[in-house]
Amino acid sequence: MPENKYIIGVDLGGTTIHAGLVSNGIVIKRAENPTQNYESRQKVFENLVKAIQEIDSNEAESIGIGLPGILNPETGIIHDIVNIQSWNGFNLKKELSQILNKPVYIDNDANCFALGSAKYGAAKALKHMVGLSLGTGLGAGIVSNGIIYGGLNNGAGEFGQIPYQKYRYEQYCSGQFFTKIKGVDGENVFRAACNNDAHALEIWREFGIHLGKLVINILYSLAPEAIVFGGSVSKGFPYFSAEIEKALTALPLRNVADNIQLLVEENEDIALLGAAAICSK
Repeated sequence: MPENKYIIGVDLGGTTIHAGLVSNGIVIKRAENPTQNYESRQKVFENLVKAIQEIDSNEAESIGIGLPGILNPETGIIHDIVNIQSWNGFNLKKELSQILNKPVYIDNDANCFALGSAKYGAAKALKHMVGLSLGTGLGAGIVSNGIIYGGLNNGAGEFGQIPYQKYRYEQYCSGQFFTKIKGVDGENVFRAACNNDAHALEIWREFGIHLGKLVINILYSLAPEAIVFGGSVSKGFPYFSAEIEKALTALPLRNVADNIQLLVEENEDIALLGAAAICSK
């Protein structure tokens, strides 16, 4: 992002729209608005516009938006967006730029997370990184030399869709592991682990075993300098990181295994900063 420029970054989730006015890697003004994903395409769009207008400034040069779905950053067309079915086939980039008279950029929210971390967060000093967003689902973004690698139709980094055991990696390496695989509430398991509950710690250990196998696949494929964990499940890092480290000891690529950094993104604004950063990627 150019110095001394004002950019609007938006993290558009299925429940809440978070918007921020960003300058020099700092969110200086914020707004939130309910997404109301069950409403019509137009109503959700109006909610987005309202959130942006609350923080809009004549000095804001462009708008960057991270969305949880499959989309084309170049055309601006959303092909399949999680939890906002009415927006499938919607050209958000075109419609929003016409309304607000500013350039609009869109990308997958996991890509925005990775780019934000690479430019302003835990991976700031590194060239090649993978961001893993561990939440209700598993999202991933790949950044090399400060640029998102999206691949054909922006489909790169869908590690969660790789077949694994009975399902896919997403079911074992996100919040779905707790609810669908173990039949427990992840937040309760986290609190129990904080109290050193043996059963909770074992569940987190199992989670780490699955995630460790995914990390090995990522290292074989991309050999990044770091993997940065974000999302709500990443707060359990102290309880699953040992199993990832254990998995690394068996990796034949010792130069990769010995130098990989496993990091947790601590900047709570990273989604907004990453969304703003796509305006100058």
